[in-house]
Amino acid sequence: MKTHLSSNIAISGQELNEILIHVIQDYNAYYKNHTLDFAYVDFSSNNTANEIKQYFIRRNRKDLIRILLKYFTKHQLLTVYKYQDGTDDYKRIVKRLLFKYDDIARHFNIYVKPYFSYHDDNPFKFMSARLSNHIFDFVSNHRDTLPSNQLGLICTQLHYTHEREYNDDYDRHFDLTSDGKLTYLGKKKLTVLSNNGKWLPQSRTQIKFGKGLRKIVGNNASYLTSQVYETFHNFTYSKFHFNDSFEIVSGLDIADAYHGDNYASGSGSLNSSCMRYSECQHYLDIYTENPQIELLISKNTAGKITGRALILKTVFDDNPVTIMDRIYGQDKTIQAFKDYATKNGMLHKRDQNYHNPVLVAPNGSLVRDIVRIPLTTTRYNQYPYMDTFKYIDWENNVITNYPISTSNIKCESTQGNYSYVDSHEDDDYVQLPNGESILAENAGYCEHLDEWHHLDDIHWSDEHNTYLHSDVAIYIESQGDWFHENDDIAMDETTGEYDLLDNLKYSLYDDCYYSDYEECIVLGPVHPDDTRQITLINGDQHYIHNIVTIPQLNDVSFITADDIAYLVDTDQITE
Repeated sequence: MKTHLSSNIAISGQELNEILIHVIQDYNAYYKNHTLDFAYVDFSSNNTANEIKQYFIRRNRKDLIRILLKYFTKHQLLTVYKYQDGTDDYKRIVKRLLFKYDDIARHFNIYVKPYFSYHDDNPFKFMSARLSNHIFDFVSNHRDTLPSNQLGLICTQLHYTHEREYNDDYDRHFDLTSDGKLTYLGKKKLTVLSNNGKWLPQSRTQIKFGKGLRKIVGNNASYLTSQVYETFHNFTYSKFHFNDSFEIVSGLDIADAYHGDNYASGSGSLNSSCMRYSECQHYLDIYTENPQIELLISKNTAGKITGRALILKTVFDDNPVTIMDRIYGQDKTIQAFKDYATKNGMLHKRDQNYHNPVLVAPNGSLVRDIVRIPLTTTRYNQYPYMDTFKYIDWENNVITNYPISTSNIKCESTQGNYSYVDSHEDDDYVQLPNGESILAENAGYCEHLDEWHHLDDIHWSDEHNTYLHSDVAIYIESQGDWFHENDDIAMDETTGEYDLLDNLKYSLYDDCYYSDYEECIVLGPVHPDDTRQITLINGDQHYIHNIVTIPQLNDVSFITADDIAYLVDTDQITE
């Protein structure tokens, strides 16, 4: 059986198995602390291939080995046997690995994203996760337009740099900032970290996107064509720079601007708007027939719409006010719309979602008040899905962002329907993210979400002095309190419970945290069940992991040749 990886590459299932063998061989040679037997894997099953694909996604090579072997063992897809020494030298294995590994990725029509963690190795990282993800997005978006071998080379280089540590002998710490600047730390410059381990801007250098990619791929830079560098520059530049034109439309033009046929592709949330379909055109009369409502749109050079937001006019505290409702589009488009609102004295919605009605004034202050928008008419048979001003008072022809005592209906249907609102007093009720209003005594406010939630869905945290939602709240038994999942906590693999990092020890070998551990003189902190105690010739006692070998002990500074001989003679370790 032949497996076609691309138009000019085909390898057999047996060769795929050999690739796995070489990956493991490379793993053992590079990470000398690990010893793995070699596996024969049956790649003939399509189901197996599909499931392997899921494990490839967002994994680096180190993670891949561990996960694949666990998967193969669990599903009895491997037979363990010993590999004959001397059949391949290390350099040949590495060379074969680098080429074959990316062939597999292309076979599954994916590129592997490395997983980045921020432990103590951050001072030695080559690049940030943000930049790595951006480069892989670039690769993913240009598979059909750029040569696959050059995209594969970029991926291979990223994996290679991710597995190494970089000191001040190298250009390093490449990062793509949130405002679209590519920066790095040059050779011989000191790494400066914040208290939480993030790179600080001291001594960093900004570089153009194309030149930055050349530095990142290093010695392989000459193998990439100018088209690749130019495309990467344009891709990166367009991600952060808004070059479209604004236009305000009203009346029936609003309905036309809502239709998905007029949208540009790649316009973020705009392309997934629930009101973009032809059948939704009949729901938009409340927008097209009320002069108090307009629509701000942005268009690209081809005349396609890249963003939109309703513009609503009202009076607040006896002053005329213009409000920009939810913005649909890419991140850069959303920011451009917000800038437009601020420049033109408009309030705009802070969060671009359907449930949080908080507004931002031009001076940056937050507005959480009930806002009433008076319209000419509000009675229709059908209504659009309304993100913010979804409550309608038929008698007074008013739409509001919160339910009021005179609200009749709520418009949250994608099918043109509406639901009735129970009459109640504003002060006794709060609104949940799903639009439901409940008694305030049955709800709690989550500061981390800036939202009200039902008491059944939240936990009070003394640590944070606020409620935490159940989705992110973790109970720490040793503290008797609820913590946020992003706090300095981790799973204690000794007890199976979460605890503060201050109470735990990180094991680099096991890649987890322990409260009870032994300090192996070769591998550092490890699980005590995996260790044994040895006694040196001078009587000193130490712990070693059960997999530790004599060559590894030879690398320990305080262990002598006499100690090794003594350990062998006393059967504490085998040759």
